[in-house]
Amino acid sequence: MSVENILEEIRGTSTKKGPQCSIKAILSSVDGEKRDAMVAALGDLSIDSSAISRWLLKNGHDAKPHTLARHRRRECRCE
Repeated sequence: MSVENILEEIRGTSTKKGPQCSIKAILSSVDGEKRDAMVAALGDLSIDSSAISRWLLKNGHDAKPHTLARHRRRECRCE
């Protein structure tokens, strides 16, 4: 098997199927300043995922820190 065939096989296994990423769902459900603040917080690595999780919970959204971290690493179904 050639290197290119192996790479194609690996690429074929990277499709992420299943329900929508819960962070994307939350982002879709909020708008305005809350959405802008959430996008900024997700992009600011000086803010840890636990702090974002607590803020979301306070604002009516249940997002676990590990879910936020996976989204930030682009390992969720969004990517």
